[in-house]
Amino acid sequence: MFNLVVLIGNLGADPEIRTTPSGIKVAKMRLAVNDTWTNRQSGEREQRTNWIDLNAWDRLAQTAERYLSKGQRICVRGSLEYREWQGQDNQKRSKLEVRVRELFMLSARDTAGPARSQAPDEPGPARGVAAGGNYPGHAQGSRNEPPFDSYDDQAPLEDDDIPF
Repeated sequence: MFNLVVLIGNLGADPEIRTTPSGIKVAKMRLAVNDTWTNRQSGEREQRTNWIDLNAWDRLAQTAERYLSKGQRICVRGSLEYREWQGQDNQKRSKLEVRVRELFMLSARDTAGPARSQAPDEPGPARGVAAGGNYPGHAQGSRNEPPFDSYDDQAPLEDDDIPF
């Protein structure tokens, strides 16, 4: 079986950082992913925002804490995880979340206001982050996890290069 999720969206809030009793950091984030389409009956463009819960652990949580803020555009690669718990009203609750394995910062970190879009050749804080991985602006969760070696961040991405 294969469990892979790739999402691009904007952060709905600053990452919420917690530390486990064993000292490992966990970042909880909400990602807004927009879906747009044309209504066939009215011909008007419509949009829906889906909110996705993300969890990043250890080094990725440290990267999120240091470099991410509300409104920034990010790309994450991860896996779906199903979580169940008992609510305070004794009702069974469940949630589907994405465990982040890789994180790409697509917009510059701007402390004066919301994140702005960054041109590919424009240097900026998000492109120079050395939080892990082989690419500028890229952080990986685990050393055991191989990076996407087949991609060259210097060459433009063509349709044939996209793996889906």
